[in-house]
Amino acid sequence: MSHRGNSVSWVVGIIALGGVVWYFRPEGFVASLKTVGWQGALGWVAITVVARALYAEVPTRLLRALEYRIRRLQLYSIAWLRTFSNQIVPMTGIAVYLQQVRTQSGASWQDLAASSSQQVFISLSALGIVGVVAVMLNWSATANGAAPLTAAFAALACGAVAASLGVSWVLGKLPESMKRRITDGADSFARLAGNAPLISLLVGMQCAALVLRGSRLWLLFVLLGVTIDWREALLIIALAEATILVAVTPGGLGIREAIIIGGASLLGLPINVSVMVSLVDRLFVVVLAGAFAGPSAFYLYRTS
Repeated sequence: MSHRGNSVSWVVGIIALGGVVWYFRPEGFVASLKTVGWQGALGWVAITVVARALYAEVPTRLLRALEYRIRRLQLYSIAWLRTFSNQIVPMTGIAVYLQQVRTQSGASWQDLAASSSQQVFISLSALGIVGVVAVMLNWSATANGAAPLTAAFAALACGAVAASLGVSWVLGKLPESMKRRITDGADSFARLAGNAPLISLLVGMQCAALVLRGSRLWLLFVLLGVTIDWREALLIIALAEATILVAVTPGGLGIREAIIIGGASLLGLPINVSVMVSLVDRLFVVVLAGAFAGPSAFYLYRTS
């Protein structure tokens, strides 16, 4: 992204977050942090660390299916650098990810393209599946929005699964002249797409990781005194995680907060608490990403 694009994304993100704060005029942010307390913060961090470890299993298994031996800790560290980069410039995390994975594993660009594409398809499949389940469990609460939300999440899941498993079929239909030009890449895509049991397992793991990471929001709601049903929490999680589809600001700045507040409002939860949850969650994400970025970069430097 250009310097101008970087500046614009930050301005948009700050305006979006500022708009949320100005509209809802939250009071007692410091008091909310004190209510969460260090025990709550540690719980939030523990959930994040475990969820990240589960997320790291997806690229690890994809790369190992292509016969690259890369440590889980390496991919875990790369994920933190990716998150940190995305907090600075939207979508730059993928460039950091590709460069670091290539450096650490020696993977070819063709294999990186195959594994990274499958990782994206798996992530979108999991989001769609969790979203469909969440909306159906909250059908009456979502009222007129239930059918459109279900259709959107279902289309996302079906499209991503079809793309994940259908890549090899599409490549097989290409003209022979084109196949010869992309033989290496086609073989890599086919090896992963043709392994349906692996893809299914990874989609399941991604669903579990997504729900686990999203449970941080449930924890914050509970700590701030709002009893929230697990089904309601699942819907808020699905909507919040959907910000990856509109990552036009650093880390979804402002957008994620608005979606969390909107989802909570849809379920009739207190607006003032949902505002605090979204802001505390943002603060923790930024601080934790910054804290892990340095050690992760140092570890990757030592292992490269």
